[in-house]
Amino acid sequence: MVTEPERHRLYERLNDVLGEEGAGTLMAMLPRQPVEELATRADLAELESRLETRIERLRSEMQAGFATIELRFSEMETRFAHIDQRFAQVDQRFAEIDQRFAEMYSLFAGLESKFADLESRFAGLESRFAGRESRFAELESSMGKFHWKMWLMILTNIATAAAVASAIVGVAKFL
Repeated sequence: MVTEPERHRLYERLNDVLGEEGAGTLMAMLPRQPVEELATRADLAELESRLETRIERLRSEMQAGFATIELRFSEMETRFAHIDQRFAQVDQRFAEIDQRFAEMYSLFAGLESKFADLESRFAGLESRFAGRESRFAELESSMGKFHWKMWLMILTNIATAAAVASAIVGVAKFL
C-alpha cells in the first residue's frame, strides 16, 4: 500500500516531468486506496447477482406476506358477513316481538272495551235491583214483615244467582 508521503514524492516528480497540471491530472486518476480494495467489473457483476437474488427473495417473501394478508382479509370479510347475517336475524326477531306486542296491545284494548261493557251491564243490574228493592219495600208494607222478609231473601238470592250467572256467562263469552 502506498503511503501519503510516497504519493507526495510521486506528485513532485511528476510535476517536474509533466508540469503542475499534468501531475495533478495524473494523481487525480490514481486511487488513494490499495488496488486490491478497488472493485472490478467481475466484482460488480457478482454484487449485482447477489443483490438480484436478495431482491427476488424479498419479492417472494412480500408476495407470500401479501397473500397471507389477503387471505386474512377474506376470512374477516366472511366473518363480517356472518355477523351481518346474525344482526339481520336479530332485527327480524325484534320485528316479530314488535308485532306480538302490537297484537297484545290490540287484545288488551279489546279486553278494556269488554270490561267497560261488563261494568255498564253491572251498573244496569244494580239500578234494576234498586228498582226492585223499592217495589219490595212496597210489598213489605202491604204484607207481613216476616212473610215479606222471607220472600225478599228468596228473591234476593234468586236475583244474585241470576246476576252471578249472567256475569259468568258474560265473562265466558269474552274468554
